[in-house]
Amino acid sequence: MHVFADFAESFGRTPCSSLVLECIQLKPKQKKLRTEEFTELAVVLMRERNIKVVEKLKETLLETPLGDWAKIIEENALTTHLNNSLVQEALDEFIQKYGAIEKPFSANLFLPGTSLSSHLHETQNKANSKQLGLAQYCVGSLRKSEK
Repeated sequence: MHVFADFAESFGRTPCSSLVLECIQLKPKQKKLRTEEFTELAVVLMRERNIKVVEKLKETLLETPLGDWAKIIEENALTTHLNNSLVQEALDEFIQKYGAIEKPFSANLFLPGTSLSSHLHETQNKANSKQLGLAQYCVGSLRKSEK
């Protein structure tokens, strides 16, 4: 029980804890969270990389039951750090300048929901669209020249 108290205390010190309280006050009759659900939500809210996502989604979250917050935040967090159209533009630029590559590599591999996009989010690397486009072009070129 002591571990949970420490966890709850550290969660209480996060900026997002006040948002949770505000949601509970706005919708006091919403479904109560089980301990596991609250713990999962608290962990998601405590991740530093999700702070900007929570700020961006504040109004949406306040209208949503607490039980759905973790899923919404995680889904939106995957797209926060990456401008997919800029990756595709960089890739198209390299294709035009240096030649075609294999078809699977000519479309952006960093779209939301892909393992590469998830990996960028998990590592908290700031995405550089030009570098990602170049990396994808190089892999596609190597595959083409291998055949």
